Amino acid sequence: LGILCRGLELALHAVQLVQVVRQHARRMAALAQGGQRLDGVVHAAQQHRLVQQARAGRAQFAQCAVDAGIDLAMVPTDTEFPGLLLELVQEGSISEARIDESVRRILRMKYDLGLFSDPLGWEAAAQLHDPEAARKAARSAAEGSLTLLKNGKAGAAAVLPLAAGKKVWVSGPTADGVQWLNGGWTGTWQGADTAHVSKTARTAWEAVAARFPGAVHAPVGFGADAAAVAAAAASCRRERPDVAVLFLGEQTYTEKPGDIEDLSLEPAQLDLVRAVAATGTPIVAVFLAGRPRTFDAVEPLLDAVVMAYLPGDAGGEAIAGLLAGDFNPRGRLPFTWPRHPSSHTPYDHKYTDRIHTDFSETAHKPQYPYGYGLGYTSAEVLSLTTDRATYRTEDTVRVTVEVGAAGGAADEVLFVFSSDSVASVAPPVARLEAWRRVRVPAGGKEVVQFDVPVRQLGFVGRDLSWSVEPGTVGLRCGSKSVAIELEMP
Repeated sequence: LGILCRGLELALHAVQLVQVVRQHARRMAALAQGGQRLDGVVHAAQQHRLVQQARAGRAQFAQCAVDAGIDLAMVPTDTEFPGLLLELVQEGSISEARIDESVRRILRMKYDLGLFSDPLGWEAAAQLHDPEAARKAARSAAEGSLTLLKNGKAGAAAVLPLAAGKKVWVSGPTADGVQWLNGGWTGTWQGADTAHVSKTARTAWEAVAARFPGAVHAPVGFGADAAAVAAAAASCRRERPDVAVLFLGEQTYTEKPGDIEDLSLEPAQLDLVRAVAATGTPIVAVFLAGRPRTFDAVEPLLDAVVMAYLPGDAGGEAIAGLLAGDFNPRGRLPFTWPRHPSSHTPYDHKYTDRIHTDFSETAHKPQYPYGYGLGYTSAEVLSLTTDRATYRTEDTVRVTVEVGAAGGAADEVLFVFSSDSVASVAPPVARLEAWRRVRVPAGGKEVVQFDVPVRQLGFVGRDLSWSVEPGTVGLRCGSKSVAIELEMP
């Protein structure tokens, strides 16, 4: 609320409970008493939930909601709140002056956005939008996000990139639609209506077919039955391809309709992997999804794994380019990929989270760790040093990392983690402090420096204030680590 008084144009208040609205109202009153005036617009989502909670005392609720500074309630499927508000204005419970405040803020925001002179924004869009530049940016963003998680089974040679002339066989439920590249909030709320997807973008299958002439496609949809899976496997066996590319993942979703109770990949897709693996064909799995789905039961059957996320309209061509080796994969996982559907321990877990049922410290064993990602070439951290060994609270730690690429040029992301084994509050085993992407020339080295303020190495203490305690703190980047001492004045 404070920053709304200092120029922020719009804030989304995802209100769910009447109690939250009351807290918000008290904060608004405190700001008003302090002489601060709200300039930005407060937009409330899920307003219909508030109405449902306040059936018995609607006047009290509406008064509280308006006092909380709500200007705009957007629930297209429920118009009860505006009607309720009108009744309360008519009976005098809420003043017209208070409604005028909200109307004034909304109109000012629209005016500042130029919506009165160009309501649909076409003129501004035509001036700002360069279609060719936008396509290049979309392709670059898609290529940069694709994350190669596996390339070759243990002890076996890498499968990717695919050499020219390889016969590619494609299947899987996310191969056939542009909507699977985009997900929810694309064209429509859930993103599933194909009438609103791009008519020029290529599906994953179309992009692969264009990049690998002679590719074969065996369509398999979501929730495929045993007969459909068997037919696809029979096609793979009959075509005898050099590699099978399975596009896996999930259907489009957003918000509550996308909530699930089980992270497991759907059984039909697991069955498809098993059936294709039985043909002896090397398998590249490409996941199109907005979250990790667990597949530990079939992971050993896969020769390569790519997480494509929701790469957008240019995603199909970016994936085809990765398979062909047009660029070096450089994406890194922004989350910890769980091995099991009910094992959601993040990278910054506590030391006790590592204790297994047999009391060994092996409980944290994700499918792929946070920050993980492979390339067709790789770089290695050669050394990690700090500018000195002892620091005080007001100091900054200068971390120097030397990284080298023994083979071809490598695109690497350096992560600097801290660890504190002893603290007044149980510390995490690791915490990300800094990161940077670096390009290392073939056979060359790069030196990268990070500045980490000592105060950043603190934590929320028992008194709920930020605390930096004396003692030893470890810093790690790649396989290298160094210990520093923190001293209090």
